[in-house]
Amino acid sequence: MGNSQSSPPTEPPRPLSNLRNNTTFPPFANLPHEDNEDDRYFADSSKSPPTPKCHWCFFGEITSSVIYRNRLRLAVKDEVGTLFPVHFYTNDRGVGQKAQCRKGDTFVALYAMQHNFSDGTVGIRVNEGDRVKILPYSMDELLQASDAIFDPERLEKCSVCGAKKDELEMKELGTCNGCKVPCYCGEQCQSKDWLGPHQNLCKIIATLLWFTVKDWETFSTYFEFSDS
Repeated sequence: MGNSQSSPPTEPPRPLSNLRNNTTFPPFANLPHEDNEDDRYFADSSKSPPTPKCHWCFFGEITSSVIYRNRLRLAVKDEVGTLFPVHFYTNDRGVGQKAQCRKGDTFVALYAMQHNFSDGTVGIRVNEGDRVKILPYSMDELLQASDAIFDPERLEKCSVCGAKKDELEMKELGTCNGCKVPCYCGEQCQSKDWLGPHQNLCKIIATLLWFTVKDWETFSTYFEFSDS
């Protein structure tokens, strides 16, 4: 547990890195399609491969996983309830990631695009293993953590009792030494939060830092999870 008199909390990161931003983190229906031009995400869709003009990333809940014909196949549901298939075409066909793919965990894919499979379904084809990740948290947990990071009042009030910094005549509130997100008026509230929901939320917030510190608006080179 962090000390309530720790360093000042960091300013909230840019809104484009909020998981509720449907441009940076689109639902399945809003993903670009491999066969269509899409000027939302590409500077020139006519090129092969097209050149992105920004970054984006898909988050979805794993509802099932199976190895079929030596290939990992997932059923994934996005935050609005759309269910679709994900097939792995990486070097090991995703077999090495099967153990990580538990029902309820979250499938994450950088630069995900809709793909027409030969069986007539539309889903996501995974070609680059460095651009996918399985997070051991539910979508609800990740969205809760994102909401905590982007709470517009989080720097101004205690996250437990709600006491405002100005009313307490404090120059700044204390914060968690781990994630630097929740603010506290003192050690009593911080201890209460740590013994309650924040112990788990702290780990989830730390996971989201990979996403929240990035500039999603300007493309210069591809993001990869191997960079983390």
